[in-house]
Amino acid sequence: MKVLELIHFNDYFTDPKFQRKKPLMTGTWRQRCGDYIYWQDGDDWCQLVSPYHYSKKDLRKDTKHPYALVSKHFYYFGNVAIQIPKQFDSLVWKKQGCKFDHNVTTVNNFLEWLDKTKSSGRHGEPIDAEIDSKYCSS
Repeated sequence: MKVLELIHFNDYFTDPKFQRKKPLMTGTWRQRCGDYIYWQDGDDWCQLVSPYHYSKKDLRKDTKHPYALVSKHFYYFGNVAIQIPKQFDSLVWKKQGCKFDHNVTTVNNFLEWLDKTKSSGRHGEPIDAEIDSKYCSS
C-alpha cells in the first residue's frame, strides 16, 4: 500500500469519513471485520466489540503503535496470492504487521512491476474468511 495518511486512533475513530470502518456485528462477514475500534478516554484505551480483537493482549499489541495507515492505492490478494519475483524477496513480510526500512530502489522497482502486473485494490478474500465467518455469524 502507498500510505496517504498516518492518523492517530483517536482521530481515526472520530473522523466521519471513516465511520463505515466500524465493525457492525449484525452485518455481513466483511462488515463485522471493521478496524475502527480503538479510542482513548484520558489515558485509558476503549474498544468497540470486534470478533477478532477482544483480549487484553490484543488491545496492548494493537495500541502499541496507535496509528491507522490510510491508503487509496493498495493491493490485497488474500486467497488469490500472486507469485512475487525472487528479486523482491527482501520486501516480503511473512507475518502480520509491516516493515518499512526497505531499499528505495528495490521498492520502486517492485511498485513498477506490480503496477504493470495488476491493478490496485482487492483481488481476493482473506484465506481464513470462510472459517472466520462461521465464528462471527450473528
